[in-house]
Amino acid sequence: MRERAALTGEHASALLSELVRDASIREAAVISTCNRTEIYVVAAESTAPLRRVLLDTWLRECGVDADTLDPFLFWKNTPDASAHIMRVAAGLDSQIRGETQVLGQVRGAAKLAQAAEAAGPVLNALFRHAIEAGRRTHTETELSRGAFSIGHATVDLASQVFADLSHARVLLVGAGDTSILTARHLIDRGVTQITVANRTLERAESLAESLGGTAVVFADVSRHLSATDILVTSTAAPQPIITRAMLAPVMRSRRGRPLFIIDVAVPRDVEEAAGKLDDVFLYNIDDLEACVAQDTRARESETADAERIAGEEAGRFLAWLETRAAAPVISGLRERLDAIRTADLKQLRARLSHLSDADWAAIETATLAMMNRVAREPILRLKQETVGKADRYDLMTAAREIFGLGPERGPAEANTLPDDAATAQELPLDPTR
Repeated sequence: MRERAALTGEHASALLSELVRDASIREAAVISTCNRTEIYVVAAESTAPLRRVLLDTWLRECGVDADTLDPFLFWKNTPDASAHIMRVAAGLDSQIRGETQVLGQVRGAAKLAQAAEAAGPVLNALFRHAIEAGRRTHTETELSRGAFSIGHATVDLASQVFADLSHARVLLVGAGDTSILTARHLIDRGVTQITVANRTLERAESLAESLGGTAVVFADVSRHLSATDILVTSTAAPQPIITRAMLAPVMRSRRGRPLFIIDVAVPRDVEEAAGKLDDVFLYNIDDLEACVAQDTRARESETADAERIAGEEAGRFLAWLETRAAAPVISGLRERLDAIRTADLKQLRARLSHLSDADWAAIETATLAMMNRVAREPILRLKQETVGKADRYDLMTAAREIFGLGPERGPAEANTLPDDAATAQELPLDPTR
């Protein structure tokens, strides 16, 4: 199901574009890796049709029917969703705990959403905090140092098939990050013969040069299988590129020489039936679980700090999100104050027409500064009081809080006005104010 629901680059971009065209969705992003496909959206005010819209759009892109996919889905709202992506970016939700590749995939998802013009202020902030959670986990904890990876698992499994990896010939099909990391692990264990095949020959040549290997045309992969000991595949092909029918004659010509295949593509590159052939050792992402489980248990003690960091970044994002509720009030306050300032200046200028332009500019600057000083305290308190606070003020208490007027005074004190206030009471009042 993970393979069938996966969203490659083009499908992900198409899904994002379609989602944000719907009235129920304001922003959208997709993370699709070998281990997960997740859709993040910012809903409009009315969220009733959201689940249906998401599911229908996703199903059209991946070609799976709703009844088949639904049992495998999970749905998370704001607090849980933000906590989840922080853990994903930190490597805490990965099959291989502490792995660093997922952080790059989260970055890629953010860039894809931005390129599709599907990300907005909320998702940009969410992904920014998620990337920070991943970065902090890798720099402030030991979780990712020496983390067991797919490359490690591949080398361990291959060592059970080949006594000496230095003589093994490796064919790398596809230039995905996981296959490249796997190839580097094999090189670290002594492999010297690497052949690279990719749909783009220039990419294959560039990768082969970096690995000290040779590049071949993608269409010639089948011809090179007979000379291969270890096959690593990681393409974005929608259907298997290595089938049982293709591999059967190859294995007959090898006369019992084993072929070790690690398929890290989602969807899978190698047909499952091909693994039933004699002397074929086929492993995919799910087959690595047994190798990873033991290492994960050994790394449990490293996760506490990483969980704390993920929680902190989720909290910071949620705090920022809550302050957005004050934005319309802050904007309205500024507009109201500026409207009063502008109207009074207009009346004043008619009476002070003898002033020079320079003098008038000085008056405008001074009144603007005055307005900003008046607004500063309310705006600061609005931002502070939004975070984690429910409505808990009556009107009088709210006025004291927002203008920073301090505690309520007693009746006698309240009836005693300072000199400037008493003078102000004697002035004629403008009934329009």
